[in-house]
Amino acid sequence: MKELLDYFITFYDTCKPFSSVADRASYTPKSIKVIGGKYSHVQVPGTFSMDGIAIILELFCICEKQTAGAHQFKLQLQMTRDYMDGKINYRNLLNLAIKHREY
Repeated sequence: MKELLDYFITFYDTCKPFSSVADRASYTPKSIKVIGGKYSHVQVPGTFSMDGIAIILELFCICEKQTAGAHQFKLQLQMTRDYMDGKINYRNLLNLAIKHREY
């Protein structure tokens, strides 16, 4: 799933916030083709589909950029990747998610 994190970290870096209500209303998610195409076989009963997860992550990226200086979601993506790479331990990751602190 590291590939999924890498995709959304890159997406975060390149996406732009919505410029207007009309822009938001007419938005077409971009990650469904990429993520849904690669991971549609991943199905866990009682959970979101990969398409659903892709849309949620995409919108979190775009919406966080609405607020200047916001970085919590991007940091969570990066730290999750760092955890998968063995660079940080799970406590660092949990502290960020639960207490909103960077360790």
